[in-house]
Amino acid sequence: MFRMVIADDEESTLQGIRSCLNWASYGIEISGQAKNGAQALELVRAIKPDILLTDIRMPKIDGTQLSKILKQEFPELKIIFITGYSEINYIKLAFKYDVIDYILKPVDPDELEFVISKTVEACKHERNEKEKRIELEAKIKQSMPLLQEKFYRQLISDELKDRNDLLRKMDFLGVNLPKNGFYTVLAVYIDDYYFLQEKYSMHEKQLLTFSMVNIISKAINDFTRGLAFEYNENEFIGIIGFDRNTEECSIEEKIEIIANDIKGKINSDLKISITIGIGKCVDRIERIPFSYQRAMFAANQKFYLGKNKIIYVDITKNENDAEIPINNKDAENIYIALRLGNYERVEAITNGIFNKLINKENLKKQYIHGVCLYLISIASRAATEFYDNFSERQINIYHLVDFIFKLETLEDLKSFILSTFKKLCNDICRFQRNSSKKVVEDIKSIIYEKYDEDISINYIAKAVYLTPSYICLLFKQETGMTINDFLTMVRIEKAKELISGKMTKLYEVSKKVGYNDPKYFSKIFKKYTGVKPSEYNK
Repeated sequence: MFRMVIADDEESTLQGIRSCLNWASYGIEISGQAKNGAQALELVRAIKPDILLTDIRMPKIDGTQLSKILKQEFPELKIIFITGYSEINYIKLAFKYDVIDYILKPVDPDELEFVISKTVEACKHERNEKEKRIELEAKIKQSMPLLQEKFYRQLISDELKDRNDLLRKMDFLGVNLPKNGFYTVLAVYIDDYYFLQEKYSMHEKQLLTFSMVNIISKAINDFTRGLAFEYNENEFIGIIGFDRNTEECSIEEKIEIIANDIKGKINSDLKISITIGIGKCVDRIERIPFSYQRAMFAANQKFYLGKNKIIYVDITKNENDAEIPINNKDAENIYIALRLGNYERVEAITNGIFNKLINKENLKKQYIHGVCLYLISIASRAATEFYDNFSERQINIYHLVDFIFKLETLEDLKSFILSTFKKLCNDICRFQRNSSKKVVEDIKSIIYEKYDEDISINYIAKAVYLTPSYICLLFKQETGMTINDFLTMVRIEKAKELISGKMTKLYEVSKKVGYNDPKYFSKIFKKYTGVKPSEYNK
């Protein structure tokens, strides 16, 4: 029901309005009536109705003044004026304050019914829009943790290139970091995790993850602003933010206190040992991926320095920040190439990484070991996609790590890493030989079925439950063509069939094969066949 207040200084008008319509049939309840503008103002403020039906000329406060006041306090209130012909100038003034309509005196029931029906429809529309907005806001609020975690992942993986876009997302998601400050990433890993996980049930693992994130987050926010989340299995990330006016010595002290607090709490409360890698402090939020990478390198030195330690990134003075031997893009490309069993691609990227290491002077051995351990971790990540459990993995990461520290030269390390990658590629190729062909056939089937629709790489990727970048690489490797080239080929071949079948109208052929723009279709057709559609088959 919609609530309505009536205001008029004539009792006969009030009674006539109350009795001339069956208000309940319009979904309206008359919640009160007033005999002057001041009473009407008090009544609306108390009742907060949806509709106000008011005379323009009333004692104390007239209708125009009343509408001006109420529209400021209740913007959604629907106001209808009752007026005489002599008051038409008031009407012109009142419409400045968003009055919905007016009714002339004496009140005609048919006119009143028309205006009320229109007003009720406007109320219903606004109520529906408000309910939709509330429902949407509730859904956004419900999904906010997932959206925040997705943003955190993008933040450290160097996916957010545009600073303005990054800051807008921070505002929308309520990210607890300064926009203009200093930032340090902590990478936290549970020691002996692969042995420990065998003792835990799935529920216990979830509780452990929750506890780890909670301890890291609390330790950070007790001293400054920041956030924590699980990035990969047994990889917990803390991002610490400091305001721009924070002194450098204070930042270093707080980072040390936070790291020791995290380590102490996890050791005592969860009864497990951890390794914390502390990345380099950076002065721009876009540089957080760099700090994250340094934190990983620091944590990888666990195999050199021992477990249950806080390890600061240790780079020699001659190193330049811009000359990182392995960046996130290289790491992801190696991972994708391993999953595809593409050893040539893996070898080329790995050679490039080692060439950078060889050409850099005065690198500490532990830094080089950190790079090698990172490469081994990529291999382990790829291997887990193809083996059911730890005992059956053909890559024994502990054996590999132990072996790395026995090698004496960079060339030996490179040969060992490449031989590990080659063995994994061979294993993955055997696993993927049949599945890869099936995925490609599934992609072709989707294209044959949907070529006349506006399909995209993302649509196809969702249909086969894989990532867009992965299916593009896989399809190219298996067929020698890109997915878009194959889609174009199918569309043009179908267009040739239609033209040969005497379908001569360009826009019809274009639409039948998935092109909404006939000019663009004609251009693609000529590029593919060498002739325009109108010239084909002549």
